[in-house]
Amino acid sequence: MTATLGINAQDMDWRSRGLCEPEDTHFDSRDDLLEEGIDPTLADVMVSRSEAEAKQICEICPVKQDCAEFALSNDEQYGVWGGMTEAERLAQRPVWLQIKGFVSSSGIEDTSQLHPNPAINKKYQDRLRRAREARDLLMSKPGFELDLGSYLGSHDHGECMKVVNLVLRNPSLKADELAPQMDRKATWFNVVLRELFSTLGV
Repeated sequence: MTATLGINAQDMDWRSRGLCEPEDTHFDSRDDLLEEGIDPTLADVMVSRSEAEAKQICEICPVKQDCAEFALSNDEQYGVWGGMTEAERLAQRPVWLQIKGFVSSSGIEDTSQLHPNPAINKKYQDRLRRAREARDLLMSKPGFELDLGSYLGSHDHGECMKVVNLVLRNPSLKADELAPQMDRKATWFNVVLRELFSTLGV
């Protein structure tokens, strides 16, 4: 669910000073293009090109910071805002929320009882602890890439951060509840998370 944190109509005034039209920031996502029958390789190229073109405009835009602030405040899911893609905003938002004081440094308010079953609760707490450590390490490694070979492929910094942030935002959910948020299967999610933890040494 999109979270709106204290944004009102007056906060939208910055848009009138932006160099792009509001709809320019909401180009089709890869999934949208695939649903239209676009070849996956071409869809990746189209999305990358759109993002690059949008970022060029952002770099010289006088309201870049206002735009980024609005997108982070509203947890915008699509498009380039303030020079950041969806993946880049997802990676930045936990830190932004901490700076703004909306959440504790742990990322959630209470981690003592994530599940009524003590064994499962311990497992979830351990996963949460490792996810926090992984997030902190990833924040210092912007060029990080997780290579899982020909079977599961390579996963860039943004995708790894998305996996970790899903755990941080939803520490009591199972993999089969988290994975669909990335249009993935639970097995994929568990393997990527396990290998990410192992590679980062957490």
